[in-house]
Amino acid sequence: MKGILAAIAAGGFITLQSAANSRIGEALGTWQAAALTQLTGFVGALALALLLRGLQPRTLLAVKPVYATGGALGALIIFGNVTSIHQIGITLTTSLVLLAQLALTFLIESRGWLGAARIRVGPAQAAGFALMVGGVLLLAIG
Repeated sequence: MKGILAAIAAGGFITLQSAANSRIGEALGTWQAAALTQLTGFVGALALALLLRGLQPRTLLAVKPVYATGGALGALIIFGNVTSIHQIGITLTTSLVLLAQLALTFLIESRGWLGAARIRVGPAQAAGFALMVGGVLLLAIG
């Protein structure tokens, strides 16, 4: 249950962040919005890690460099969100981002990439994905 609630909260925060980033992008520029968001995210996460005493600097060195690139991907995520929100709006942007996430997740899990447990994508999952595509198409034409 805790995981479900965390996922729901994260989804809400992503939407709020996307809307805020869009406004920052209008005022400062898209890459500037990405930089500011990454900076404030770093400061906030660092403060919480120090406050909760969960930051162990030596353990940071144990992370494989390829996984450490995740933060850099955040700048590209923000740029993509801000750009698409300006072009197609928050609802369609969020819907397409979710579809892209789900499609890549299926690929990663079906192949066992990045250390993920291999999971078979069956007809039920394919049907669920197809229904989501249909829903996004309805949003796009509506």
